[in-house]
Amino acid sequence: MLLGVIGLLILSVGMYTSYNLSRSVYEKIKLQNAADATAYSLANLEARTFNFIAFTNRAQIANVVQMLEAQSLLSNATYIEGVTGFMGDWSQSTGKLLINISYFPYMGWIKPIGEQIKMVGETVLEPSYNTMKPLVDQMVQWTPKYIKLHTAKNQALFAVASTMVLSTTAKLAQGAPEIIAANDNNAQQTTLSHALNALNVASFGSAFDPSALGVGGSTEQKAQAKRLLSELVNASRYGNPSTLGASGIAARQPLMAFGSIINLLNSASGGNWPLGGSAAQGIVDSTIGKLLSPGFVGTSKLMGADKDSGLPALDESGKHSAKKSDLAYGHTLMAKDHWGAFSSLSDMGFASVRSGLTKSTYCRYDKPDSGYGSSDPTRPFRMLFNPKKFQFKCYAENQVDMRWRSYFGKGGLAPYFKFAPKPSGLGVESGDFNQPDVWVFLNKPPTSMLLSGDVQDLNFTLEQGGNSAELSTDIGEQGLLSSGVLPGINALSRAQAYYHRPGAWQEPPNFFNPYWGAKLAPKNAAIKRLLNEVGLGGNFSQLVADNLWMH
Repeated sequence: MLLGVIGLLILSVGMYTSYNLSRSVYEKIKLQNAADATAYSLANLEARTFNFIAFTNRAQIANVVQMLEAQSLLSNATYIEGVTGFMGDWSQSTGKLLINISYFPYMGWIKPIGEQIKMVGETVLEPSYNTMKPLVDQMVQWTPKYIKLHTAKNQALFAVASTMVLSTTAKLAQGAPEIIAANDNNAQQTTLSHALNALNVASFGSAFDPSALGVGGSTEQKAQAKRLLSELVNASRYGNPSTLGASGIAARQPLMAFGSIINLLNSASGGNWPLGGSAAQGIVDSTIGKLLSPGFVGTSKLMGADKDSGLPALDESGKHSAKKSDLAYGHTLMAKDHWGAFSSLSDMGFASVRSGLTKSTYCRYDKPDSGYGSSDPTRPFRMLFNPKKFQFKCYAENQVDMRWRSYFGKGGLAPYFKFAPKPSGLGVESGDFNQPDVWVFLNKPPTSMLLSGDVQDLNFTLEQGGNSAELSTDIGEQGLLSSGVLPGINALSRAQAYYHRPGAWQEPPNFFNPYWGAKLAPKNAAIKRLLNEVGLGGNFSQLVADNLWMH
C-alpha cells in the first residue's frame, strides 16, 4: 500500500505536470498566433496605406496632365485663330495687290490668281478667324478656372492621403488592441509592447521623404522631389506617339491646316477649284503648311521658373521636346507654340501661355481695327518680312490672368508622399531599402493561463546520495530567462510592409505603383544585427535569439 501510495503520488504529479505543460503549449501557440495576426494586420494596414498613396499620387499626375492638356487646347485654338487671322489679312492684301497689278499692260493674266487669293481670305480665312475668336475668348475665361479646379483637387487628394497616414500612425501607436483581443482575450501589452509600438511608428514615419512634403530636407532635396513629380507628369504627357494619343493635340504634331482648307474649297466648288486636287494639296502642305507650323503646336509641359520673371524660361530652340530633368522643377505650366509665319525668314518662337505662381503671360493674335486686307502695296511684303508687327499681342496677368492658382490660395504642385529608400533604415536587415517593420510583443500572466491548483505547492526537491533533482510545475512563473521579469508566457512577432512589382523585381520601393504587400518576417535577424553592432555576434547571438523567441 505504501508503494502504491508513492506510485500514485508520482503518477498524479506526472499527470499534473503533463496537463500544465500541454496547457502552456496551447496558450503559447494561441498567444503567438495573436502576435502574428496583429503584426501581419498592422503591416497590411501600412501596405494598404502605401497603395492608397500610390493611387493619390497617380491621380495628382493625371490632374496635372489634364491641366497641361487644357493649356494645349487653348494654345492650339490660339494658333488656329492666329493663322487664320494673319493669313486672312495677308491673303486679302496680297489679292488686292495682284488685282491692282493686273491693270498694268500684259499683266491681266494675274487677275484671276489675285481674285482667288482674295476670295480665300474673304470667304475662308476671315470667317474662320471670326468663328475662332469668340471660342478663344471663352477658353481664355475657363482655362484658368479649370487649372484652379485641378490644383485644388490635388491639394484635396494630399489632404485625404494625409488623413490615411495619420490614421495608420494612430493604429500603430495603439498596437491594435482590438485585433489582439479578437485572437486572445487573455493577451496583454506591456511596457515593452508600447516601446515597440513607438518603434513601429518611427519605422513607418521614416519611410516618407519629408522633402516632398515641403517640411524638411535641403533646398536641393525639395527641388529634386518636385523634379521627380514633374518629370513623371511630362513623361505621362508625352507618352508613346504610337498609342491613341497620336492625334494632333495629344501628340503635339504640327498643325497642317491649309491642305484641309484647300480640300474644302475644292469640294465646295465641285472639284473645279483651280488649286484643288491632291497634288496641289501636297504642295501646299509641304510649303505653306510647314512654313506656318514648323514646330510643335500646343506643346505643354512643366518647366522651371526663370529667376528674374518667375515664368518659364524661354531657353529652347527648334522643336519643342522634353529637356533634361534640371529644367522641370514643376514651378510653372507652359504651352509653347513654335510659331513663325514664314519662319524660314523670321523665326518667332514664343510661349502662347506661361502660367507661373505669381506671374503669367498670354499671347494671341490681335486683329487690327483698320488696314485688314489693306490695299497698301507694301503691306504683304511687310507682313512677310516683319510678321511680328502683325501677329501676337501678349498680356500680363493684370490683363489676362493665367497664373497657376488654386481655390485654396497658392498654386503649383501640391505636396505629395514620396518614399525614402535607404540602404539601412529602422528595419532589421541592411539593404532592405527602408521598408518598414512592425514588431508586436504580447504577454500572458500565469493567472490567465487556466492552470489547475496552486502550482507553488508542487515545487519540491529530491536528494539522494549527495545528488538532488528538482521538480517544478510553475511554468512561466520565473519570468523571462528566469529573471523574474515578465512572468507568464511571452510572444514576439515581426512583420514587414514590402514592395514587389511582378515582372520587375529589381524596381526599388516607391509610392507611384500600388504593389505593396505584407508578410511575416524572421526575428533572429534583429537580435543578430543588434549583437553584431556591439561585437557579440556568432553563436552567442543565435543562442540568445533562440531563448528569447522560444520563451
